[in-house]
Amino acid sequence: MWNVSLLGFDFFFIAFSFFIYSFLGWIWETCFCSCKQKSFVNRGFLNGPIIPIYGIGGTVVYVTLSGFADNVGALFLLGMLLATVLEYLTAAIMENAFHAKWWDYSDYKIQFQGRISLKASCLWGILSVLDVRVLGPFVLELIRRIPRRGGEYACACLIILGLIDLTVTVFYTLQLSERVHRISNLREEFLTYLLNTKMVEKSSELKDAFASATFTKLTLKKDSIMSSLTNRFRDSLSKEMKPAEVEEQVEGFRSDLEKRFKTFATKYKLNLHNDNLIHKRLIKAFPSLTFTRGHYYLQELKERINMHNGKKE
Repeated sequence: MWNVSLLGFDFFFIAFSFFIYSFLGWIWETCFCSCKQKSFVNRGFLNGPIIPIYGIGGTVVYVTLSGFADNVGALFLLGMLLATVLEYLTAAIMENAFHAKWWDYSDYKIQFQGRISLKASCLWGILSVLDVRVLGPFVLELIRRIPRRGGEYACACLIILGLIDLTVTVFYTLQLSERVHRISNLREEFLTYLLNTKMVEKSSELKDAFASATFTKLTLKKDSIMSSLTNRFRDSLSKEMKPAEVEEQVEGFRSDLEKRFKTFATKYKLNLHNDNLIHKRLIKAFPSLTFTRGHYYLQELKERINMHNGKKE
C-alpha cells in the first residue's frame, strides 16, 4: 500500500504530506483566529490539530503542479484554480451534509454563492507558489528523513486517529444540526399558535420581537407579551360581550397562553442545555456558522460562551 505511486509520488509521501500540511494549516488558522478573537480558538472542523482542507490542498497542489515550479505565472493561476475548486466543493458538501454554512464571503465584492471569492482565490494562488517553490521541497525532504518502517506505523496511527476524530465530529455536528432545527420547530409552533389567536397579526413589532429574540431575552419579555396579547384579546371582545363575560373569556385565554408558554419553555430548555464541548468548540471555531433554520440557538450558545469567558455580547 505504501509504495503505490501517483504522479511519481508514493502513498507514504502523500499520506504524510497530507498530515503535515493539515497541521501547518491548523497552526496558521488557529493563530490567526485566536489573535482576532483574543482567546485560544481550536480552529477547524475536526477536534485534533489538523485542518484536512489544507492537507488536501497543499498535497494536491504540490503533487500535480511541481512540474511548473519554474513558471510562476502558470503556477499561480493553476494553483488558484485548483484550490478554489476544492474550497467550493468542500463548502457545498459540508452545507448539504449538515444544513449549515461554515464560512461566508457574501460581503466580499467579487464572490460566488458566498462559498468562494476572488480575494481568497488570489491568496490560494500565492500560497500555491510558496508551496511548490518553498514549502513543498522542505516537506519532501522532511518525509525522506523519516525512518521508513517507523514512519509507516506512525502514519497508520495518524490515519486511524483521524478517522476516529472525523467520525466523532460528524456525529456531534449532525446532532447539533438536528437540535438547532428542533428548537426552530418549537419556536415556529409557538409563533403559529400566537398568530392563530389573531392577536399578533396587527403587531409586526411583537411578531418580530418573538421571532428574533434568544430564549433569555424572550423570557424577560414574557410578561409584556402576555399583557399585550391579553389586552388585545379583551379589546376585541369588549364591543360584543358584557364586561363579566369578557373577563371570563380573557381569563381562559390567559390561562391557555400561560400553559402554552410553559410547555414551550420546558421543551426549549431541555434542548438548550444539552450542548457539549464539541458543539461549543465548533461554534467558537466558526463564528460565521449559520444553519438553514434556527440561528437563535447558535446565538444563545455564543452568549453563554462569552459569559463563560467573561465577555459581554
